[in-house]
This record gives sequence, C-alpha cells and structure tokens, in this order.
Amino acid sequence: MKGPPRVGICSTKLISMLNILIACDHKPSRENLVHILTAHPAFHIIAVCADTHAAVAITGSEQPDIVFVDGSSDPLAAIEATKKILSFSAAGVIALSRQPDASFAKHMQAAGALGYLGGGFSAAEITMAVMEVARDNFYCSLDTIHVPVPTPERLSAFKRTVAALRNNGRKRLNETVASHWYNILRFTN
Repeated sequence: MKGPPRVGICSTKLISMLNILIACDHKPSRENLVHILTAHPAFHIIAVCADTHAAVAITGSEQPDIVFVDGSSDPLAAIEATKKILSFSAAGVIALSRQPDASFAKHMQAAGALGYLGGGFSAAEITMAVMEVARDNFYCSLDTIHVPVPTPERLSAFKRTVAALRNNGRKRLNETVASHWYNILRFTN
C-alpha cells in the first residue's frame, strides 16, 4: 500500500506530499478521517489500522510522515504507541479523542505527540492539524492547552535561565551577607 514518495522538503518545511497512517479503533471516526484526508491533494494515506500495536509495526515498515493515534478506547496504549513510534521514526503524531480531554492531550504531548484533536473536529481543523504538525509545530483543538513543545533548544534555554537565576540569587545572597557582616563590624569597632 505504498504511495508516491515525498517529493521534497525545503528548509521552510514546504511539503508537496505527506504520507499518512491512521490508527483508530472507532470505525465511523476512521472512515471520516479517510474521507477528509483523501480529499486533500497533498495527503496520501499509506495505511489504516484499528489498533495502536499495528500502527507501531506499520510505522516501522512504511515510514509515514504523519500518524493519527486514537486514544479514546485505551489512552495508555495510545501513549505507549506514541513513545514507541517516536523512538524509531521522525513521524509527526496527532492524537485523537472522541471527547475533548485536556489530561489526555497533555499526556500525549509529554509522550511526543505534536497534535491533538478532541471531540467533533471539522475537515478544516484536521487539515490545519496535519499541516502544522508537518512543519513541526504544535496543534491542539483545545484552547486550554498552549504548552510549548519541549524541544532540545527550549530545554537548553530553560536550563540557562535557571542557572542564571541561581547565580543571580547567590550573588544577591553573598551581597546581603557581606553587607550584614560589614554593618556588624562597623558598629562593633
């Protein structure tokens, strides 16, 4: 079921063809996704499966660009599948849930998913999610979740900020202690 290869990615992440894998155990949701995604000229569905275990195996052999992982029935299996998929693949994972669930969205983001669609999502929203995740941007259909993706650059910047705050705090503490002892010595002499 291999489709046309990706034509090319330039430095701005413009993609002319995206290979997509859908792992969804809910047949109506799965059929809706297939219908919406096949209507877009830049999307090519390489496989559709009903469980996350099959998604992990197919990702290993087919190397999709985008993987939809449904966590409505078994959220823990979806989280584990996402971790496994991202351990050997550069695919962008989009989590699906039939009901909006901020907790599941946060857990999937922590596992490495770049997208989350919860509840009744439209064709435009699915297309937007795929395009954003293909550009390595985070997309979430919930307004309550705007946590930045912990990329290596952001983690190192955070560590530098924490180190600077610690150094600044030590400097102020040292200045306070020195000032305190200076005042004690000044009044005792």
